[in-house]
Order: sequence, then structure tokens, then C-alpha cells
Amino acid sequence: MTAPHSSRHGSRQYPIRVLEHLRGHWVLFSIVQAPRLGDAPVRVLIPWNIRNADPRVASRFLRRTPGLGHWTVAFVPTDTDALCLEVLGGRELSSQSRVRMWRISRPTASALIMLRSPLRIAGALLGPPRQLPQRVRQAIATAVREANSPHSYGAWITLWDDWRGVVQEQLLASAYRAKWPCLSAVVFHRKSDIAALAATVASLRQQCGFADLPVYTSDADAPAAAALSQASGEYVAVLQAGEVVPAHAFAVLADQAARHDLPDMLCADEDLLGGDGRRRTPFFKPEINHALALSGILTRGIWLVRRAALMQLTHGLPGWAEATRLDAYLRLYEQQTPPRTHRVPFVLTHRRCDTGVAPDAILVGIARQHLQRMGMAAELASPKLPLRWRLAVAPDRQPKVSLIVPSAAKSPHVTTCLRAVLQRTAYRRFDIVVVVSQDHPLEPVQQNILAPVLADPRARAVVLDVAEFNYSKANNFGASVSDSEILCLLNDDVEPIEPRWLEYMVGHLSDPHVGAVGAKLIYPDGRVQHGGVIIGLAGLCEHAFRNLRRDEPGYWGRAILEQEMSAVTGAALLVRRNAFEAVDGLDEGYAIAFNDVDFCLRMREKGWSIVFSAAAELRHHESVSLGYHFSGERAALEGVEVARMRQRWRSVCIADPFHNPNLLLTLGREWTIAFPPRVERPYGEILDELSPLYDTEPPVENHRRAILSDTTPRTRHQQPITLKTMTNGEAGEV
Repeated sequence: MTAPHSSRHGSRQYPIRVLEHLRGHWVLFSIVQAPRLGDAPVRVLIPWNIRNADPRVASRFLRRTPGLGHWTVAFVPTDTDALCLEVLGGRELSSQSRVRMWRISRPTASALIMLRSPLRIAGALLGPPRQLPQRVRQAIATAVREANSPHSYGAWITLWDDWRGVVQEQLLASAYRAKWPCLSAVVFHRKSDIAALAATVASLRQQCGFADLPVYTSDADAPAAAALSQASGEYVAVLQAGEVVPAHAFAVLADQAARHDLPDMLCADEDLLGGDGRRRTPFFKPEINHALALSGILTRGIWLVRRAALMQLTHGLPGWAEATRLDAYLRLYEQQTPPRTHRVPFVLTHRRCDTGVAPDAILVGIARQHLQRMGMAAELASPKLPLRWRLAVAPDRQPKVSLIVPSAAKSPHVTTCLRAVLQRTAYRRFDIVVVVSQDHPLEPVQQNILAPVLADPRARAVVLDVAEFNYSKANNFGASVSDSEILCLLNDDVEPIEPRWLEYMVGHLSDPHVGAVGAKLIYPDGRVQHGGVIIGLAGLCEHAFRNLRRDEPGYWGRAILEQEMSAVTGAALLVRRNAFEAVDGLDEGYAIAFNDVDFCLRMREKGWSIVFSAAAELRHHESVSLGYHFSGERAALEGVEVARMRQRWRSVCIADPFHNPNLLLTLGREWTIAFPPRVERPYGEILDELSPLYDTEPPVENHRRAILSDTTPRTRHQQPITLKTMTNGEAGEV
């Protein structure tokens, strides 16, 4: 066996030719006589072409079963002539290893998948017989997703968070070493935090490259400013007693600061350190953003803050690390230009069980004072961490909003939904512009559908003279015939759940940095349909938190918190007119899909923030009017629009700033730890090219043709090797 190809993550990749009789069928993969593998994760990578768009690679982890070796089941597309076997963790196959590939039927594949999760399948058998097939299909799809991430956080740490040797050999030899800023640390503590304080200080004394790191301590009863004024250096690391940092933490932070032009603040990922010394429950954070910072969930874990910024803190602020970090960020945000921040995608803090926690009331006070200074009215829906703020607008200060509603006006649901908007929206100053796209006047059936809506003086209908429906063109036309300074793009199949939905969205525009706001959309059965958009998810972009219960908090509470996202859906999207006009409205080249995502990303390019408001809830009867994006006559558009989006927004697809690269980009598992992560040590630069380690998956439409597959973009050129395989029981060289 020749040497395998090595990836930048230290995995070994073995290209294998696929014989013709296996193509277009379900295949059972098995590796036998592989003593070197041990418990190392192994996966098979299968090229998957999405309608002539970018080729992708579906990945499927192999399961180790005593007596059977490593095995998995996967569908091999018809046009696949080669695949790749990847061994993670630096291990490799021996020359005696054998790869067996059997062509199997779909029922057999389903049975094998069911054997991997017997309890889940057994649970699906319970319930009404009429829904049994649907429950079984869902259970199988879930079993596939779960089986494809069978590894623990401990395994992830072993594979991708072992820094021994990296610091001395690479990080301390960084080309940016000469630009590393001078650092110091301040540790806040209570009088009773003796063991916690000792552990934190001990970890600071062991920092590689910072043998003489100045460390200052401050009691919680003393003002934070007193200790911070004594700190030296260009940056100050703010820590709470009990927050332990690994030996490479300061070298990584200093290097990241130098590489990113010395931002105002840097924060890093964190996890919990149990009493048994084991790390657990990692928090892989998004980029620091104002809306989410107000909740307080980003305030734990090490922060590196410019010393000058700390001098602006509230006088008399109690000595808590969380309060110091939050106040420093919010005060910088109040400046004309938001603070330059950088999220370091490495776990650089381990929180002990005895780590002190700032009282919620202190964080509430800091956030409330900030909102008052910003002139933003807000109500506190939950006074405990995570803090849930509801931004609002006083009735006598409400700006007028025009709701732009593209509609075919041919279904009774249009009447139901638009009357619900008119009757169940507490916001006073709004009107509705219904845009009907057709090359003739309203038909009698359309007039009957709209009559109950148009009876309200706040509603009117206009006809856009076009032969074919174009969602972007309809919204642009609606905006041109309205006179409000705030526009709300609204589907005709949504209705309010929360009467103050529009008020909560408009409240975010009190922040001059925010250009657009998206609502939380709920399916009729109470599950989440939209919680913001993650770029790169499912191969291109998809909704976050889909299918969670309406009140389910989600990953670290993010499903119920206001936060900045890269994009939000156009089904309920509030936007400033000047921001709308700054990007020339929606791109009419996207007639049906991706127009809202492209619109948001172009606004972000102009410097506007996009916020998802979890407080603004509406019920969405998805695609009642027009059907799904790529069905019927529109199916031919999919490849064109997908390819165009990928080409235009390639960099964002690789690295959405609000989705951590240590988390998957697989639909339904986007909050699951990534094996491997999409970031490499020691510098934390997101991969600058699509690689086989970039986990994503095909658009959801393709899932109707085969069971869910994890996918990754195309592989690099790989050197051919000799590997003995067996297909249908017959061995051969490939």
C-alpha cells in the first residue's frame, strides 16, 4: 500500500474506485483486518453533484462492531466513479486491511440503519397506524443523522484540541510574533474563592511565551476600576476566579490579535470543568454581537480587551468579570462605529464548578443603563440569565410601516391571514400594500378574496403588469408605491401569534446600526419554521432551529433570544427604506428563492446589521400560495440560482460569522459538534478553500430522493494508492 494522502487536519485519505455495478445503488461498506484503527473515527466520502452546481461530498461515519469490523451503509450516486476513505486522528490502515463493498437493496439498507438505532425505531412503531410509514421514515432519517456523529466531546478534544508541540513548534514561531501585543490579566474573586482563585492564577503562571505575565486580583466588593487601572499592557485579559485557561491560551490570543489588526476585543470558546477533572458542555460562540450580548450569555470565558476601553467603564461597577466584559462591550458599542471584535474559535477557558457567577441583577442594570443611553425603549421579559429583552416603541413615537405583501390572491387563506394581520397587530401605524403580479386586471375570484381585506382603509391592492411571478420584482414594486420610511416584506401565508410582533421588530431599528429585522416563524403544529438563516447550512443556506418546539430554548438558549444573524427570511422581514434603497432593493435575478438571503448579505456588505427577533412570532403556513421553491416549472431554476449564490457568497458560505466553525453545517444537526472542525490550528483561520473537511449537505429537496446525507465540498486532488477491496465478496486491486 502506498502512502495515503494527508489532510491539513492530520487525517489519512484513501481514494477507491467504484465499480460500475455499484453506482446508483445502496452499498454496504466494511473494513476488516484493521488493527491500527482502534477507536479512530473513520468515514467514507462520496462525491455528490447537485444539479450541475458545485460538486459536493457526502460523508458517512463507519461504526465499529466487534467481530464485524468498521461498517456503514450509504447511497452511491450514479455518476460516482470514485470515493475516498478517510481515517481521522492521525491513524492509518495497514497493508493487510480490506475494504468490502456490497450492493444491497433499499429495504436491506433501511433494515441495517434500523439495527443501529433499535430503540428509536421501536418508538416509531407506537402510535396511530395511519401515520406509521411517516414515523418510520422520520426515525430512519434521524438514525442516519445520529449515527453519523457517534463521537463524544472527549474524542473531539483528543483529536483536535491537543496543543502539545504546536505551541513550541508553530505558534511561538509565528510570523506575527513580533507584533504580539503586551498582555496582562485581572482576576476577579470573592473572599471565599480561595481554591478557585489559586487554580486560575496557577494556570496564568504556566502560559507559554508569557513567563512574566502581570497578574492582578480584585475582590468583588471593590470597584472593578481600581484593579483595572493598575493593569499594564495594551490588552487586559479579564477572568473570574475559577476560570482556568490552558497553557497555550495567551499565545493564541496574542497571535490572533496581531493577525486581525489588533481589534478592540477578543473572546474565545469555553467549556465546563467537572469535579472529576473532565471537560464537558462546550459553548461554541458566534461573533460578539449587540443583540445577543444584551442577553448576557456571551459574558463568560476569557475576554481580551484593550486597556483603553476598560478605562471607560461605569464608575463603581462591582468587581465581577461578567459585568466588566458586558459593560466594556456595550460602552464601546455606543460609539459611532461599533467595536471591532474577534471571536477566537478555540476553547481557551475551562470553568470550574466553583467559579463565581455575577448576580443577574448586576447584568440587568448594566444592560438597562446602556439601552437608556442609546435611547432604546425595552422591557425585560426574563430577569434571569439568559436575559430576554423586548425592544419596543412608545405608541406616540411609532414610525409608519408599510407591509408589502406579494400574492396571487386566489386562495381563501389570503383572506384569513391578512385579516388576522389587520385585526391582531397591536402596532398602530401601518398599512398593507397587496401586490398582485399579472398582465390583466383583478379577476372576480381575486376581488372576492381581497374584498374583506380591502374593506379596511389601511389596506390596498395594486397590480404589477408582468407575465410571470417574480418575488423580488413584486416587493420592489410594492416599495416604490408606498411612502413609509420602514418597509415590511410579508408573505400572504403568515398570521400573528404575538400581537406586538411588529412593535418588537421596529424596536430594533432604534439601534442605528440595524438595517433589517426578521421574525420567528412557527409552523401550524407549533414547531419552529424560521429562527434566522445560517449561511453554509445544508450546502448553501437554511433556517436555524427548524422543528424545535416554539418555546424550546435551543443551543445555549439562542432559539429564544434576540441576536444578529447573517440573514433572515423574507417571509416577515422589516427593513429601513434607506437601507433598502442603498442596495437597490431585492435582486430581480432571483425570481423565487435566495432573494431574501442575497438581500441581507448585501446589506451586511454596506455595514448594516441583520437581527433575528425571537420575540416577534408569527404562524407560517409555508408555501401555501406558490408551492415550494423548486417544484413544477421552477425546478429548472434550482441549479442556476444555487450556482450563482455559491459564486457570489462563497466566503460567507465557508465561514458564517454567527455559526461557529466547531459546529456542523448539516441540516438538523447544526448545533452538533463537528468532526472535524472547519478551522485549523494554530492560527484559527477559517479554511480559505472548500475542502473535504467542510461538513454540509445537499439542498433539502434532494433528500426526497435518498436518505439524508452529510456532505462536504469537493475533495482536492488525491494521489492514487493501492488498496485491496472486495465488491460483492470478490477481492480486487483498485
